[in-house]
Amino acid sequence: MHPALAVAELVELVCENLKEPEGDNLFGCLGTLASLAVTSRAFQEPALDALWSSHSGIHNIIKCLPSHLWEVRADTPILASFTRFTVHIIGPIEADDWNIALSYSRRIKRLFVGIPDGVRFPDVTVFGTTIATLPSSQRLCPNLRFLDWGVEAETHLPYMNLFLSPRIKDISITISRFDIPIPSDLALQSVEKLRVLCPNAEGSEAYILCRSACDIIEQLDRIERLCVPNLDGEALQHLSSLQSLKVLNLDYGKVPFLSNGETPLCPGFSALRRVHFSRALPDFVVNFLKLQSSGCVITEFITSLVPGHTEEEERMWTVFAAMNTHLPSTSLKKVVVSMATERLPGSSYVYMPLHVGNINDLIPLFSFHNLTTAHLTLPVVSQIDDAMAIDMAVSWPKLKELVLMEPSVPRNMIRRQPPPPRMTLNALLAFATHCRDLERLALQVDGAAPISAPIDNHFPEPQLALRKFHVGLSRIGSDVDSVAQLLGRLFSKLSSIQFTGDGFGLGASEDAWMSRAGWKTVQKLLWERKHV
Repeated sequence: MHPALAVAELVELVCENLKEPEGDNLFGCLGTLASLAVTSRAFQEPALDALWSSHSGIHNIIKCLPSHLWEVRADTPILASFTRFTVHIIGPIEADDWNIALSYSRRIKRLFVGIPDGVRFPDVTVFGTTIATLPSSQRLCPNLRFLDWGVEAETHLPYMNLFLSPRIKDISITISRFDIPIPSDLALQSVEKLRVLCPNAEGSEAYILCRSACDIIEQLDRIERLCVPNLDGEALQHLSSLQSLKVLNLDYGKVPFLSNGETPLCPGFSALRRVHFSRALPDFVVNFLKLQSSGCVITEFITSLVPGHTEEEERMWTVFAAMNTHLPSTSLKKVVVSMATERLPGSSYVYMPLHVGNINDLIPLFSFHNLTTAHLTLPVVSQIDDAMAIDMAVSWPKLKELVLMEPSVPRNMIRRQPPPPRMTLNALLAFATHCRDLERLALQVDGAAPISAPIDNHFPEPQLALRKFHVGLSRIGSDVDSVAQLLGRLFSKLSSIQFTGDGFGLGASEDAWMSRAGWKTVQKLLWERKHV
């Protein structure tokens, strides 16, 4: 045996590299690992650890039982070229029959159990038999760290406790049906990251999911990252008192906020760093911001707002004022605010107001001087003029990404013509002067307006970070040479101009085609200028 094989770290590194996918080989060199495990004493344990560290389903564990205790049956073909095989227990299992299976299953760190297992899936009776015959002092996967559980609720979800080892830290639960709620007795006390997802929930099913998720949330004491569809007041109160919660992700797209009375909420969330709300009502976002303690250190705030009815549209812009009041002005680094579409009652069309608020509603955001990322996909951005753009550049000198765009228009949306942008190319002088680290810029400008920015010899050194500029559906005049000269002087490394393709095609207007051609010409001139 080569002396190098006596170095345990080197042997483990070889096994980890063999396990990783490479090119078209999505499963790595598992055959090589298996060969090493049976032919080399030095590689035996590390190779087995690598082979078993991540598993999809428990069929391989069941197949470690004596062969007369199980069988694989071919089910009715789902498709002409797809036959599903189900693992069944066919004999009585004694406690000693688990010895070999447990010697392998203790190596599993990541386990995926669910319908996506494909052609191999255990019959539901396998779970019950396993619980009944497994020695009481043993767990099926005692060293499990990550569990992805995505199975049919009425048959498999109650058996989830079979895999909840004391060392588990990360759980993802995907529910497809709602014949029963999520069991509230799941042993999740040690979990640090939890995601409860339901891509197909509608109406009352969504309520079942949300309320049952709230039941298990109240027992989480060490949770650090949480992703759930909704919360009620008691669950929110519990989370606000935790000293460990750092990431909170809520999605209100399927169901309104769960209310369980006037539950008094005290300021908390002292450890919260990242907040992500999908399709949330403005009132909820404002009330959540009021719960932040005076010492909160949120660094990332992402939300998409549901416009609601007319009386709620005015309250939507109180979100920015609440952010200014309750979020730390020094720690906040990333702000992403967008507007979600709303389906009209009894119609297949969706609606998004295109004339909501005014530019003064954005002023509270200027207090966050350490922002490095600002994405505002809102109808109001078309009202931003050169003066506000200058204030924005001065207030956010550390920006690396800036996106100021109109919301995209779905095909089934009631279309309303948005107002033309008020910002001109002259405003780019402020971003080149004050935002020296800006790498990504996306905004709509009036490229046909006269250029008056002072870019003579008194202009300082050009900005060197920006390489791509997304202009959306910005129009451009006939003097493309002046536009290219301005952009090249302000951003000497700029070489790519992106014109949006959203809604652009055979139905696009002649002006849109001309603007697209004009910006392509500007990009060509910039490239030539850069390579001369």
